[in-house]
Amino acid sequence: MADLKGFYLLNEGNMSMNKAALDYMDFETGIYEKEVFRTANPEEVGGLGDVGNDMGIYGSKLYVVVNASNKVEVIDVNTRKKLNK
Repeated sequence: MADLKGFYLLNEGNMSMNKAALDYMDFETGIYEKEVFRTANPEEVGGLGDVGNDMGIYGSKLYVVVNASNKVEVIDVNTRKKLNK
């Protein structure tokens, strides 16, 4: 099993407010970073979207289900850049 270096936290946000957000806690440095998706993807109007519902990591990709925006964001785990267009 690989050593855990940190974790992502998906903030649901308020319905109809486009406030879903992705944060990251780094175990090695002890730093908690807020809004890592928005920071890595400033061109994305509205950030993640409306009502973050679920997420999972498979390989080097993070999949985030954004319920009310009817989409799944595919994000590079290391760079936090959006991979799907």
